[in-house]
Amino acid sequence: MAHQHCSIGGSKSGRKAQGIEVALFDLSQAPGCCLKWMGCEHRFFSFNEESLKLWLPVQVKHPSIPPDSGQSPDREPFRDTNKDNLAISAVAAPVECERLANDRVGQFMKLLPELLNGERAEAVHDLRVCSRRIQQILLTLFQGESAGGPSQVIRAVRQARRGLSGWRDCDVVMALLDRRLRRLRNSDERQAWQAVRDYLARRREKEIRRARRRLAKRKLFTLAQRARDLVSDRESNSASNDSADTRPIEIVEGFIKTAYSEWQAALTAAADTENPANAHRFRIKTKQLRYRMELARDLGDDEVSRPLSWLKSVQEHLGQWHDRVQLARIAMDAFTEADLLLTAPRSASLLLKRLARELLSEANKVKLLLSAVKNGQELLQLEAWVSGHSQETTPSPMI
Repeated sequence: MAHQHCSIGGSKSGRKAQGIEVALFDLSQAPGCCLKWMGCEHRFFSFNEESLKLWLPVQVKHPSIPPDSGQSPDREPFRDTNKDNLAISAVAAPVECERLANDRVGQFMKLLPELLNGERAEAVHDLRVCSRRIQQILLTLFQGESAGGPSQVIRAVRQARRGLSGWRDCDVVMALLDRRLRRLRNSDERQAWQAVRDYLARRREKEIRRARRRLAKRKLFTLAQRARDLVSDRESNSASNDSADTRPIEIVEGFIKTAYSEWQAALTAAADTENPANAHRFRIKTKQLRYRMELARDLGDDEVSRPLSWLKSVQEHLGQWHDRVQLARIAMDAFTEADLLLTAPRSASLLLKRLARELLSEANKVKLLLSAVKNGQELLQLEAWVSGHSQETTPSPMI
């Protein structure tokens, strides 16, 4: 985020005398965003000028949720938890691909300052979702370009998303632990789970610091301007572009056909074996196919809505299994750090027994889910939609 600091009241420093610190931002896609200066959160309002956006800080109260309010950051990957921050929902008519790209980048820019200064779990999830949608739209706009500006933007948003993965996992597992601790009545078992939560709280703080360092190292605050420049250059060069006559929806449908082939192969491998690695790979392929189908929907394909809804449900169930696996891994790390088996063997035994039962139950659920996916009527509907669209297309390796 390119900015300069000055002051009002004649002072060269924003902290001297009665001067008010002012920042000049080129963030036209993010009006109304919040930043924190000197321990206070500020709301920024833009004054439209031809060549400059002037952002003046006005202190506002932080709308934080009390820690004892009972609200928890549950995993809700398919529900828009913040309408102002999440990416575009389905549209009734085809949308210009360039405008869709700018809108999604704008939503990304609205979320970024909040993550650098706050810890709202939904914002972490929303930015990760938004980054995937930006990646898909840029792959569509710049198909065939394996280097240059588009690849740099895609790489930046992908690295931001990956940098937040540890933070996101901690938030989800923390919510699971909080619900469990509220229900537990056995004092010995509660002691073990509280030790796991204490370990997770320390780990979460480390993940947040690491994620913010990674976000600060990337040139993410210039993302809006870079994306606008790319789209503008594409429009001006469209006459000489070999793929200019190809509609974006046709490119997306080609990408979907490729992703569907990979998804089918992952489904077969996961359903035919009980290897957790294969189930995890199928979860990733499900997620990739889902976001490509979402882009087809946003570009005006109404027929994709039903198979897309089913695919989201599959991803949600796989996500619940993944969360339980992450909980078990974090519990094992906590045991190692605290020597819980030596210091509190009865508590540790109760926790391990519960984890074993839950992991076995989740594994059986995944097995049943994979069988239902492979043999269900919904798969035939998805296959019919894919086969009725364009030929297979491989996205450029721009990441």
